[in-house]
Amino acid sequence: PPREEYAPFFFLFVSRVEEADVLQALARAPGELRAALAGGRGEAERFRYAEGKWSIREIVGHLADTERIMGYRACCLARGETTSLPGFDENAWIAPARFKDRHVDDLVQEFAATRAATLALVRHLPSGSPRSIRTARCGSSIPCIRRCSTACSGFRQS
Repeated sequence: PPREEYAPFFFLFVSRVEEADVLQALARAPGELRAALAGGRGEAERFRYAEGKWSIREIVGHLADTERIMGYRACCLARGETTSLPGFDENAWIAPARFKDRHVDDLVQEFAATRAATLALVRHLPSGSPRSIRTARCGSSIPCIRRCSTACSGFRQS
């Protein structure tokens, strides 16, 4: 989508989406994430490569939180909300979410469920809905999934 259809913050994300059919790519993402994380167990899910960096569990939990937030924002825009939508500080959300205490499979399932809800909303928006709701918002998480998949390539344990 043209840059004026989304906030500048999202440019690096949106610009990395290569697929013409963003909704199809979004639908595939939970399976891609599941495949990337297959075989990982226990402590590997909690590993942080440096102080202050997130573990695999926290990254996947963040994906679910972000999907939930962006889905809510898309719904607000689609319904004509006129008040300012709140931001969210992903770093401040990590500790209270306690993703570190949950198994990665559970977190991937949560992400898949939130993604399914987002897709149900976006697929059924009226044709007059702003294009940015249907494309720019949705495209932002595809590169995140792929980055996570790449980062997780060494995650599997035998």
